[in-house]
Amino acid sequence: MRFAHPGSPSSRSVVSKLRAFALAALFVPASVLGTAAPASAEPAPVDISYADCPAAPPAVGDPSEYICEVFVLASGNMRFGRIDQPIDKPITMTVLAHIDPRTGAVTETMLKWRAPQLSVPGGLLGIPGTDSLSVLKLKATPEYAGNFGWGLAEDNTTLRATVNLQLKVANLLLPGSCGIGSAADPIKLNLIIDPKSLKLYDGDVLGGSISDNTFSVPATSGCGLFGPLADWRSGVPSAGGQNSTTQQMYLGAKTYGQGVSKAAVPGLSTLMADARD
Repeated sequence: MRFAHPGSPSSRSVVSKLRAFALAALFVPASVLGTAAPASAEPAPVDISYADCPAAPPAVGDPSEYICEVFVLASGNMRFGRIDQPIDKPITMTVLAHIDPRTGAVTETMLKWRAPQLSVPGGLLGIPGTDSLSVLKLKATPEYAGNFGWGLAEDNTTLRATVNLQLKVANLLLPGSCGIGSAADPIKLNLIIDPKSLKLYDGDVLGGSISDNTFSVPATSGCGLFGPLADWRSGVPSAGGQNSTTQQMYLGAKTYGQGVSKAAVPGLSTLMADARD
């Protein structure tokens, strides 16, 4: 997916300068960068693993045009319909980004989506305590349904991330195909990143809060005869403006410009400081 990128000569020079490390500074104008806290010696609360990154980028163009980004959604929640779902286990996305050296435009390809199965509070009936019974346990697994991208929105000021999801639902009474949304009709998140929440951690990891309260949630699909029950329990479909999610995101990246070693790349804090100049 492509986002807008800064178009002024100074902004393009920032993009060029930071393309070796495509984190916030790659997309964010100096006015936004200035709201971020200075780099901290504190380690990030999550581990950033590059195990799902390719050993080498595609054999097209300059290797330094490619960056492997690792996003970790560590905690948060999603509210829709009758569901108030804690995100209490990390979701990890590994993305290969390509930066066009002529325009600064960024295209991103999802390489790996790792999401845990989450326990739905209240289980199948939505009654606290009943989910201790196996037949009433309800699990939900977020699955990737396309449209990942992050960077500046079309207004060139708002930093955002987009991703489409479907939630696979598991219960002893439901078929394995049961889920909320589908590949054809997914949950479409347009997550706004709070610039005041940005923080740099030791090891060049960027943290920040992301949220969306505008998305709609479609009805269930693939639930067979239990479809009406699944819709009732979930409270879907749920129109835009009635749902919300807030999550804590962490982001790390490695370049291929000088091999795959991240140690060869200048620190993000230095790059951000340069971008402000």
